[in-house]
Amino acid sequence: MTAVIAISGTRRAIRELADGTIRVQIDVDPLYRKDFHRLFGEIDMAVALTPLIEGRTEEEPAVSATPGKADAVAAASKPAGGKGHFPDGLCGLAVRWCADPHFQDWLLVNFPDETARARRQTIGDEAVAKLMVCMLCMVNSRKEIDTDDTARETFNSVIRLPYAAHRKESGLGN
Repeated sequence: MTAVIAISGTRRAIRELADGTIRVQIDVDPLYRKDFHRLFGEIDMAVALTPLIEGRTEEEPAVSATPGKADAVAAASKPAGGKGHFPDGLCGLAVRWCADPHFQDWLLVNFPDETARARRQTIGDEAVAKLMVCMLCMVNSRKEIDTDDTARETFNSVIRLPYAAHRKESGLGN
């Protein structure tokens, strides 16, 4: 069984302290009770936060590696074609495939443990497929598949070539 690496919950209260620190209250889903205690057993430990939002677009980065970089990344990555425009390159292919129920089913059959973990972290088949692609390629955003050599190689060898062969065998086209 694959270890849980993220805990889902719901943001509740928020308060800004005198020094500018933001204090956030999060209700953790009961499903993650044991995992929460295992991962966050110590007080004052560093954590990272990211929203789990169904239907979040590729233009909204999940995580920014550099504080303050998220706005610049989001602004630079808006598609010229507006809403509904798929990005170019392998990222665009990944976006299209994540929306395809055949691809979602293929992920479930070929990566059952990872799919189960992804289903615990998000809602909706397309969102699960997106999270699966990101987890398998070890990226925060599918856009990184076009810019990170390791992610590109992983996408091609683990996802693209096997799924393209499956599509051909199943008569779904290229």
